[in-house]
Amino acid sequence: IGAQTLQSDIDLVLYDRVSFDRMRQRVLEGIENGVLQDLSPEDWSEAHARRGATLTLDEYLRHEKRKGNKALIDGVKFDLTLLDLSL
Repeated sequence: IGAQTLQSDIDLVLYDRVSFDRMRQRVLEGIENGVLQDLSPEDWSEAHARRGATLTLDEYLRHEKRKGNKALIDGVKFDLTLLDLSL
């Protein structure tokens, strides 16, 4: 749609729970084995501020990191989102 910029991240949408859970596991494995990079402390802090969360930053990090739906690939941030049309 032409809305991207050089600073844009990548939003990946999955349409069923099985694929979404499989991809989340792959993201966690990718971070663990160095194929993907975890977000920097600055990236996490920015995401926390953008959410306007009532959680502290530490609480937010514990909650978000376990989900495995955010990482960097070659320095570009991506997010996984589930859009389950069967609900």
